[in-house]
Amino acid sequence: MFITYTTGNLFSAKKISDYLKSQQLEFSINLMLDYLTHLKNAYLIFKPQRNDLKGKRILEIGEKYYLHDSGLQHASITYKPNYINLLLGNFLLLDLLIKGYQVSIGKIDNKEIDFIRDKNNERLYLQVTVSLADENVKNRKYGNLLKVEDNYRKTVVMDYEHNVESYKGIETINIREFLMRIIKEPERV
Repeated sequence: MFITYTTGNLFSAKKISDYLKSQQLEFSINLMLDYLTHLKNAYLIFKPQRNDLKGKRILEIGEKYYLHDSGLQHASITYKPNYINLLLGNFLLLDLLIKGYQVSIGKIDNKEIDFIRDKNNERLYLQVTVSLADENVKNRKYGNLLKVEDNYRKTVVMDYEHNVESYKGIETINIREFLMRIIKEPERV
């Protein structure tokens, strides 16, 4: 299943069609869109909205799909270490949805914000990563959040157990602490 290879990455029905053609399978783009619709309706995949944060509109192209059950990824492909980032993002997205948050993906200029969490007129911008040890990853995760010019909270959630101070007002937190904090947040009426 092609989607399990590309969980959380930008792609289109044309890319899926091209991939299948490379595997000697002929499928039209319309048939690909029908299959994606059926997979969404069967709750196998989920497509969050993508928001243009500057233009303040919903984007219709450049979709990202996530799995409702990450076990599908393990069942269909061989484990690779670089899939940890994809699984971490998928896990966080599903946890936020289960807890009743509206979750979308942000786009500002040519940069991506992994998730925008909304509930009760409160917003939180989230970037997800396994580690911030790589300077390029660190610059991308913090840099993308710094491009958002509003006063809502911004947080980098990571898996790596390491104490990292906030960076220019952006909180950095371990995923376990982040999930526990959400559980403890009181519901507002």
